Amino acid sequence: MRILYLLLIVHTAIGQSILPSAYPDRIILNLGADASRSVGVNWRTDIHQKDGWVQFAKASTGTQFLSQLDSLKSTTTLLNFEEGQALYHSAIIRGLEPGNSYVYRVGNGSYKSEWFQFALPAKELTFIYFGDAQNDVKNHWSRVIRKSITHNPDFILHGGDLINRHNRDPEWAEWFAAGSFIHASIPSAMTPGNHEFGKGVNNLSAHWKAQFSLPENGPDTLTETSYSIHFEDMVLGVLDATMMYDSKELEKASMQWLDGVFSRSKQKWKVVLIHFPLYSTKANRDNTDLRNALLPVLEKHNVDLILQGHDHSYGRGIMNKNNHDMAFVVSNSGPKMYAAGEDKTWMQKKGDFIQNYQVIKIKNDLLEYQAFTADGALFDQFVLQKKGEKSTWLKN
Repeated sequence: MRILYLLLIVHTAIGQSILPSAYPDRIILNLGADASRSVGVNWRTDIHQKDGWVQFAKASTGTQFLSQLDSLKSTTTLLNFEEGQALYHSAIIRGLEPGNSYVYRVGNGSYKSEWFQFALPAKELTFIYFGDAQNDVKNHWSRVIRKSITHNPDFILHGGDLINRHNRDPEWAEWFAAGSFIHASIPSAMTPGNHEFGKGVNNLSAHWKAQFSLPENGPDTLTETSYSIHFEDMVLGVLDATMMYDSKELEKASMQWLDGVFSRSKQKWKVVLIHFPLYSTKANRDNTDLRNALLPVLEKHNVDLILQGHDHSYGRGIMNKNNHDMAFVVSNSGPKMYAAGEDKTWMQKKGDFIQNYQVIKIKNDLLEYQAFTADGALFDQFVLQKKGEKSTWLKN
């Protein structure tokens, strides 16, 4: 009887956290390349649900939206993993209107999700940034992401190392469980960290492109790992640091591509998202080659904010380059934590052995930044003011 009971527990745990069913799970919204007018949606089912559909409409005060539904068929990908198989479905919803709210659900036939609601960002933005979640995600990252949404963000950015072992489906299950309905309700974008890659060159997790719908406007060989996202008043450049680290050719191609993105952009604010930091917080760690490659592009285009991870401690420094103040942030949101190096003089604020998240607000000529610890306490803050094409640090 005891053996039967233990087998039942194992079967139930696998069924809930790993193996899919006919009903959609792991539902997530991703920012589109034109983030104020498009959004990607992904979900997972068992292998018997060959077709998938998204139904969506502009949100209404009640159920009136049901008479105005549009439908969009998904593309479907079969993913084999150690514990089994799953079908991943994805669709891009386009032609949306900035600042408006929409409802949607996914599925097929009688196997549908509940209705979710999301809003498209407009000119003024509030967004959350997370450094590495990585370890023990369901237990300890869950409270951080759930606390963060009390700030009512328009979208969420993840700086890589979402999980620890790239192809372990149970770890991806933890990441989706921790975020729960948040993933399905607030659009997000992410860059892969080194832990989204296995051993060897170009060994990105098979889950990455199956479970996310990220813009495909980056360098040819870095589809959905390097890309740009455009808002009305901000442009975001996302870089695949791991692939750049492995290949000088890809590093050069990435810099040329990013230079082109910023050269063509008309937006007031410029932000970069990358996993490996240009300036490290960890003692005896210094990414000199990355800094030498990327910093000239950042300086040329007066980039305002660089969001980074990898070092598992907190550091923030603001550096003046050509009479332009540029903010560098390294942070971690998960329970894996290191000490911040005493020799790192670039940091004006540092912290170690804290889980934290960042809230960034952009409103006209001001970028307001705040960092909070996992319990919601304010830990750091600064303001950048845009003057012409350059920013000035307003000390708090």
